[in-house]
Amino acid sequence: MSTFTVVDVFDITRRGTVLTGMRDGHLHTGQYLYGERLGFQIKGVEMFRSLNRHLLPTDDVGIMVGDLPKELFAEGDVFTTEKPFCNYCEIHGPDVAEDGEILCT
Repeated sequence: MSTFTVVDVFDITRRGTVLTGMRDGHLHTGQYLYGERLGFQIKGVEMFRSLNRHLLPTDDVGIMVGDLPKELFAEGDVFTTEKPFCNYCEIHGPDVAEDGEILCT
């Protein structure tokens, strides 16, 4: 299981919302992260202005979350690759809307 703790949130013109922070474990483009209030798919990962597809556990990173509004995120939010438990998800898999909301919890 990987975790990501948000340090800062900002918008980049024509790229969308970016979360910067610290992580523990491996993260990569296309992976889903889940928090208490929402889940989302990683649209891209960046380190020192270079686009990366895969990150190692020691890298501090920026995660691109696309068009999700930055108001959904706050400093200190913790996201994990572990899916939240619910009976629906166990049977059907995660049900995540395009806006990042986890529909099944």
